[in-house]
Amino acid sequence: MDEFPRTLGDTQRKAIKVSLDNYVESVLAHNNAVVEYNAAVQQLQEARKNQKYCTDQMSSAANIGLI
Repeated sequence: MDEFPRTLGDTQRKAIKVSLDNYVESVLAHNNAVVEYNAAVQQLQEARKNQKYCTDQMSSAANIGLI
């Protein structure tokens, strides 16, 4: 933005800079939310895998009379 001081007036330049800064902030917040969501999905997948393993172990133990 500093390269266009003559083309854009000071007021326009400042307004555009504020708009671009807000846009970048919004994009970063969105990206962070996507990363958090992806991590939660991965944790859910791992929890389901662990749950199945434990259920299978309980079934195996019951089949041989351990429980």
